[in-house]
Amino acid sequence: MRLGLASMTEANIPLYLLPWPHLNDWYQRLGFMPIADTDLPYTLRKIVLQSRRRHKGLTAMYIQPSAR
Repeated sequence: MRLGLASMTEANIPLYLLPWPHLNDWYQRLGFMPIADTDLPYTLRKIVLQSRRRHKGLTAMYIQPSAR
């Protein structure tokens, strides 16, 4: 089953992103919080680690929809 953004929000599923470093403050103002690699779901952790090989300084972030 595929979930759209609205469905994820209603289902209270956390949203993750990997913004460019210069956008970290902006996303934090929107309510996203940095998350440690060890706290990421395993498959997402693999993607984050692979992305950092090419793009240094990336920080994984998340927001719990109920926090908005």
